[in-house]
Amino acid sequence: MFEELLILLLAVFLSHAILRIARRYRKFPIPAILTQLIDNPIRRRLIQPPGLVADRMMLKPNMTVVEVGPGKGSYTMAIAERIRPSGKVYAVDIQERSID
Repeated sequence: MFEELLILLLAVFLSHAILRIARRYRKFPIPAILTQLIDNPIRRRLIQPPGLVADRMMLKPNMTVVEVGPGKGSYTMAIAERIRPSGKVYAVDIQERSID
């Protein structure tokens, strides 16, 4: 099981690295399918927990927040929790499939 997890982590890392290198030379939006690799449970739990990211933004109730490139919306939801009850979150993404 440890070996499988290690292989999965390596695949995610390599995919992300290759995509970053390619985007350096040719600008294009990330395909919606790849948001699964970037916004994965390991990253959300260990590297960038959505709640911790939202806390660092020092959000307060009733604020208005614009998020560009929300992907699956994990961080959007954490932000929305911090600015309730009458705050607003506008999430804008170039990929319609990501918004859906």
